[in-house]
Amino acid sequence: MALNSDVADEEASLVYLKYGFDGTNSRSYQQIAKYSAAYSNSLFCTSLLPLQLVDKYTCIVYWSNPRPSSTRFCRPIKIAHEKETPETARNEEQDLQQQIEDLTDFKYKSCLISFEMHLTMIDGKTRFCKKLGILVDTPTQGAGNTNDGNMARKFFANTEIVS
Repeated sequence: MALNSDVADEEASLVYLKYGFDGTNSRSYQQIAKYSAAYSNSLFCTSLLPLQLVDKYTCIVYWSNPRPSSTRFCRPIKIAHEKETPETARNEEQDLQQQIEDLTDFKYKSCLISFEMHLTMIDGKTRFCKKLGILVDTPTQGAGNTNDGNMARKFFANTEIVS
């Protein structure tokens, strides 16, 4: 991401970022590692994505991510060999919140740059399981997955949580 030369003349800029985390496991793939004992069955990845760089006082946009839902600018900041669980997600969220609180502004030439970060890249499956008690898109033996009419009714009955 290159900064426009105009930024250096401004007094303060704000970088908007979104971040989040998600897990995966080896059951998602049909490949088997030759030395499977050397690898974990699960990975838990925390990522960060810049959205905009704006003037803090005039709100002039110096840079805007042209594809904020794309992986083009998405950067992993942590990859762990552990299974995604509600506890893992909760611990990661607390750790990230502490790091964000400890984050300080920095100076680039004559511009003070600060950050505003939002936890928006989260796996809804873990959240829905925790808050609603439903398992989304989970395989069931002999019946496809858990996406059925009962799950859909419970999902849409709780619009405040799922929106």
